[in-house]
Amino acid sequence: VAVVVDGDHRVLLVRRPDHGLLAGMWEFPPEDALEALGLGALLGRASVEFEPVRHAFTHLKVTYHPALIELPREGGSPPPKDGVRWMRLSDLSQLPLPVAQQRIGTLAHDRIHLGPPPAPAPCPAIDR
Repeated sequence: VAVVVDGDHRVLLVRRPDHGLLAGMWEFPPEDALEALGLGALLGRASVEFEPVRHAFTHLKVTYHPALIELPREGGSPPPKDGVRWMRLSDLSQLPLPVAQQRIGTLAHDRIHLGPPPAPAPCPAIDR
């Protein structure tokens, strides 16, 4: 999982598909999402790896390995697209983020010090 931070101290988030596990929620981009956005070259630029984030769903256990990727200020950040958003860590509570992604946001905040920590977002019940 990539915590991509641009020169304006915003992080890159992607929206999950509208079907399946955690449908429609937002997350820090996994490798395949970065590749799909044409940002696969960023994967080799990770400057810090955070501690793993473990999460147990009812039917599986997942371990995320977040890594910080800082974009240079002068290069700018790629423009947002449908299902892609740049956002300050302190504003993450405005989006539906899975619990594990909220933990990654808190870890990122603690490591890069970008203002007040993100408030936990309420997790809406998903009827699927």
